[in-house]
Amino acid sequence: MVNKKEMGKKKVKKRRNGRSPYRWLLLIPIQLLLNKVILIIGLYVDSKIMEPKPGAQGHGAPFITFFAIAAAFWLTIIITIIAIRRMIVDIKKRKYEEDPVAELDEKLCLVMATENDIQDLHRIQVESFMPLYEKYHDDISPALETIEKLKEKMQQSKRKYAFIQVDGIRVGFIGFDVREYDNDASCRISPICVLPRYQNMKIGFVSIVKAINTFPTVKIWRLSTISEEAGNCHLYEKIGFVRVGDKEVVNENMSLVNYEYRRKE
Repeated sequence: MVNKKEMGKKKVKKRRNGRSPYRWLLLIPIQLLLNKVILIIGLYVDSKIMEPKPGAQGHGAPFITFFAIAAAFWLTIIITIIAIRRMIVDIKKRKYEEDPVAELDEKLCLVMATENDIQDLHRIQVESFMPLYEKYHDDISPALETIEKLKEKMQQSKRKYAFIQVDGIRVGFIGFDVREYDNDASCRISPICVLPRYQNMKIGFVSIVKAINTFPTVKIWRLSTISEEAGNCHLYEKIGFVRVGDKEVVNENMSLVNYEYRRKE
């Protein structure tokens, strides 16, 4: 398994407001005190109602006290449930403040694509890479790849594609090219794409970590990216990828750099 600490992940310090999530449990003893007040009031009212009147026979039933007991019981149940639920919410919130990736890690999953998903894959790929193509005008951009070419790649036995889904919404996908070498395996990530409106949300980071953990037999992971895109390079280096080889010049505006990640035994 890939350890986030090993990948140099920097945690964001939580904003401390001095309030403990367990403060909600204080509602329970407060409610118990309130129950006593309710019962005392009920007994007092009933005592007044049940005072014998001149010429009256018998006493009325202490219905106010019965009502007070029932109200106290149900209020205790309701307040206890509210207190526990609020405490759980605050504990999770504090956890996410300490580690903002944790919440996304729970919501994000990789779902393997099939040939029936080719239209969706192609749409996501074009939308994701078009801004980079318009910036660098490179002839090898995935934004220019036809749907027929993508379908041809999907039919290759060593290639796999997985949608990146957050809360059930397809926000991108990852392509895998797995190769076996002497009972060992390497995998090239090509491509990884996230729709523009979902970029800069740590989705790429979490997706790659999940991908590495999805294929535990793969010892070496490789990918290429645009050297001029400093954010992408920083992302891969943060996970633990290192640059290998020389830059590959694509045109006067753009070069590719290769990265490699070796799984630690």
